[in-house]
Amino acid sequence: DPLFAANRLPAETAWAEVQVQDSGCGISAEHLSRIFDPFFSTKGVGKGSGLGLTVVFEVLEEHGGGVVVESREGEGTTFRLRLPLHTPSNGENT
Repeated sequence: DPLFAANRLPAETAWAEVQVQDSGCGISAEHLSRIFDPFFSTKGVGKGSGLGLTVVFEVLEEHGGGVVVESREGEGTTFRLRLPLHTPSNGENT
């Protein structure tokens, strides 16, 4: 079974979605629960800041969106970046 990580995404919202998928080694259950934590990294000291996914998560959340991650160890990972569709109301710029 795939492993999931996600932030809150209202079901009734219409989304625009960008999907990024790889066929790599996947993300372990141990790490998947922490991938959006600031400064979490599986890289050695000095090899990465651990801020990339944290920033992605925060930007999407600030715009009312979110991210869903599905991963299978040994098979790869899929990131679904979602932003709500918005219909401008009268007087709004498009």
